[in-house]
Order: sequence, then C-alpha cells, then structure tokens
Amino acid sequence: LTFRYWSHRTDKYGYTRDFKVYECADCSTCPLRSHCTKAKEGNNRTIRYNERWERQKRLIQDLLSEESTAGIYAQRKIDVEPTFGFLKAILGFTRLSVRGKAKVKNELGFAFMAVNLRKYTAHKGSQREKIKKNTKKWLSPPQKGSARAISLFIFLVLSQPLRNWIKREVAASVLQKK
Repeated sequence: LTFRYWSHRTDKYGYTRDFKVYECADCSTCPLRSHCTKAKEGNNRTIRYNERWERQKRLIQDLLSEESTAGIYAQRKIDVEPTFGFLKAILGFTRLSVRGKAKVKNELGFAFMAVNLRKYTAHKGSQREKIKKNTKKWLSPPQKGSARAISLFIFLVLSQPLRNWIKREVAASVLQKK
C-alpha cells in the first residue's frame, strides 16, 4: 500500500484527528482480495494510520508492562473487580435506573452498601459459628425491629434487580429457619 493523502476528521466534540491514508493501486485482480479487504467491488484496500494514536498506544503498553504497574493492576483484580462481578452476576445489577451524576452516585452507593451489608452479615455469621463452637452457648438473636427497619429501607430504595435478589435471600433464610 502506498501513501495517498492526509485525512482530517473532526468528531462531535470538536477534536480533530489526522490520518495518513494508504491505498492499494488496484485490488481488482488480486487473488487474495477476499481475505485482505471487505471493500465493495471497484474499491481498493485502504488503511488509515493515526501516528499520535499509535504513539499513545505504545506509551501505555510500555507503562503497563513495567513491574510496578503490573503489581498495581494485579491488586486491582483482587480489590475492585470481584465487587463489580458480584453486583452483576449475583445481584443482577447490570443497569442503572436513574440519570445524572448525583443520582447515579446515590444508586451505586446503595448497591455497594448492599454488598457491604452482605459481607458484614456473612462475617458476623462466621464469627458467631466460631463462638458457638468455642463456648457452646447460644447467642441472642439480633433485635427484630432494627433488622426490619434496615430491610424496609433497602426494599424501598434499591433498584428492582437488587430488590428481587434480597427477596430471594430473605425467603431462603426464612425457609432455612423452618
């Protein structure tokens, strides 16, 4: 492919990008045309090359391949990603039901609060089991009024997929107690 011309594109935000456009002289007789291009018959294979974009990609690739950055990203997989995976896979929280930064921040805050409450109760439950095994005494159950207030708050405020999950969890725990 040989260099043909410079192309300038401006996106809807007013940012202008410069491309070098390379084009084949004649693709009509090439036996590998179907493997090389999806261009319609009569059009030749073209490649647009943005030097600034390619330079930026190389820079980021170099930064990501350093040892110090690899450690940061490895820790991110442990700290951050499981929470979002849990929200999506278990709680079914794949879409927000509001618009605007403040409202989105509030809705995500409630979703993360539900994740944290679940972690907290699981942690407290495991602690109770350890205490039961060690002391052979039953602990008093949590106060029913506070649990009802928290669950009512969650049911009224959280999004529909999260509410459905909480209902299933509550129903399962009630059935488990019987």
